Amino acid sequence: MARTLAATFRSGQRVGMGMTDDAAFSAFVSARSAGLLRTAYLLTHDEGLAEDLLQTALTKTWFAWGRLDETRSAMCAGCW
Repeated sequence: MARTLAATFRSGQRVGMGMTDDAAFSAFVSARSAGLLRTAYLLTHDEGLAEDLLQTALTKTWFAWGRLDETRSAMCAGCW
């Protein structure tokens, strides 16, 4: 987390991430966000807090996306 936000982003794109990674993350969000929002609601019992929790989780996932591998993704596919 020592990198600054300015160093992480350059012209609207994360440094070190290609368009395929961006597309993969967008596909992940599209496929999983409804289920994740329901889970967040079950945890918080509040619509606004659930949305905040999901946003925080997706933001952290975005920054870690390049470190995630396909094995972990395949393992989690059956969890959702």
